[in-house]
Amino acid sequence: MEAKTTTDFDIKKMSEETGISIPEIKQALNIPLNGKCEAATFEEARKAYEDAPSDSEAKALALKKWIDLATTIDEVLEAYGKAPSGSEDEVLAIKKWEEFILEKVNSATTLDEARKAYEDAPSDSEVQALAWKKWLDLATTIDEVLEAYEYPPEGPEAKALATKKIAKFFGWQE
Repeated sequence: MEAKTTTDFDIKKMSEETGISIPEIKQALNIPLNGKCEAATFEEARKAYEDAPSDSEAKALALKKWIDLATTIDEVLEAYGKAPSGSEDEVLAIKKWEEFILEKVNSATTLDEARKAYEDAPSDSEVQALAWKKWLDLATTIDEVLEAYEYPPEGPEAKALATKKIAKFFGWQE
């Protein structure tokens, strides 16, 4: 069987025979979507998404716009929940989610703010590890450090770091 060239590519047939939507195929193959979402606000983009036909390019374009226009963690998480698993849109939403968390980590001045950033971060992400480190740094009592110790990010380094801080309460010096 001869391999087909991209000029022989039948995206509609592929979609019909596989059940993969045309927008999903286009995004995976880096083929531009047709059209444009004219939404100027998060609410307009969400409405455009909700009003668009299922598996349509209009729906895919509206979701991209929704992610782009999200200005809060809750807004980006709402869009993230609509993104197909493993899709470019899911990656974009996670990236924006991490940007919001990084802002929270960088501006955190209290233990509660750092803990909240940790809780709100994507699981097992670099920004979650940064939030946890900030939480540990801001912990000033043994109980606060023990709480951070109980919820470390992935990897043995975090527990070791917390253990060192706990040891200082018992007279250990570096």
